[in-house]
Amino acid sequence: MPLRSLLRAAFAGACLSLYSTFALAALTVVDIDGIAANGHEGVYDDVLDITWLRDANIAASNQFGLSSGISLGGPSIGSMNWHTAGTFVDAMNALNGGAGYLGVNSWRVPTATPVNGTNFVYGNYA
Repeated sequence: MPLRSLLRAAFAGACLSLYSTFALAALTVVDIDGIAANGHEGVYDDVLDITWLRDANIAASNQFGLSSGISLGGPSIGSMNWHTAGTFVDAMNALNGGAGYLGVNSWRVPTATPVNGTNFVYGNYA
């Protein structure tokens, strides 16, 4: 094989390898509670290996038994501050005698810790 063809093949292989390194996540809808009649309640992210709630604004429709003293930003928008988000997730995990919302008791709020004012390290809410 001539050197030029060999170099082209090597370059093409390197480009394909680089492309696969930056592959996007495959998002799959999932049935979290195992009850097909309820539909798919979650979205699984295969890159982060986590399942997100499909209803990103669940706080607008469900307060999980929290008292009216907890401000969820009103029923129409479901927004909340950081501390309230932690309380909200704790309530989700305590539902059904500790079995949690949809049978999951390990719901969490991700953290974003500033490293240098611009970049962040992501982890778990504590």
